Amino acid sequence: TLNRGSLKGVSINDPVIFGKNLVGLVVGVTPTQCEVKTLLNPSVNVSAYEIKTREKGTVEADAELSKGGFCLLTDLAGSTAVVEGGIVCTSGVGGLYPRDLIIGSVTRIIPQSGTSLMDAVVKPDADIGGVTDVFIITSFEGQQSPAESGD
Repeated sequence: TLNRGSLKGVSINDPVIFGKNLVGLVVGVTPTQCEVKTLLNPSVNVSAYEIKTREKGTVEADAELSKGGFCLLTDLAGSTAVVEGGIVCTSGVGGLYPRDLIIGSVTRIIPQSGTSLMDAVVKPDADIGGVTDVFIITSFEGQQSPAESGD
């Protein structure tokens, strides 16, 4: 919970950042507060890409990995060129997040169970559990309005 709300222009689906690093998004708003879900929450999905290879996927939480502070970049091709150390950023697709916010770094590539696809384990660059001062992006070019998202 953050101490900024609708009186300061905060709306549902506003991205929350620490520096240039994505932390999560606003999911509830009162006049003076807002609730944020982080990248480590299973209900948060982010369209993303790895900057060197430009391969696209979705960053999402996995219950076991989230306990250790990690998330996944899912649905990479079986022949993926994404490697350990690769930087994962928001793609801007869908209008919930601006393009090129840093999500984190790839720590390893793992096969996706039951498919020929691969997933990249990603360590968020922001200390999700430890950040105390964040920014809420209330407006950006290409932002989807709450009406467009169905909220």
